[in-house]
Amino acid sequence: DTAGGTMTGEFVVGAICNGRQAGGGQRLAPQAVIDDGLFDVVFLRPFPVAAAPQVAAELASRATDGEFVVHRRLSWLELGAPAPIPVCTYPRRPTTAAATCGRS
Repeated sequence: DTAGGTMTGEFVVGAICNGRQAGGGQRLAPQAVIDDGLFDVVFLRPFPVAAAPQVAAELASRATDGEFVVHRRLSWLELGAPAPIPVCTYPRRPTTAAATCGRS
């Protein structure tokens, strides 16, 4: 959240957004605005196939935390993992890297 803090845990995918939609028009960050100086970050925790409808509802929600989806609005983000993190930007330029994002 914009007040800061640390999150730990297992996530299967994450998105760092500066707009409401990702490729294909998927609404990943319903509150994202390109010029507010914040990253809208969405993390998806592991989930069983039977929970797919709940995951879709949580992605569309403006709630901060769901059982499987975590939304945050941040001015700064630092990611760490025990192995390199695959990163894909738009336009697509896949790479593998550790990431630090933010304004200095």
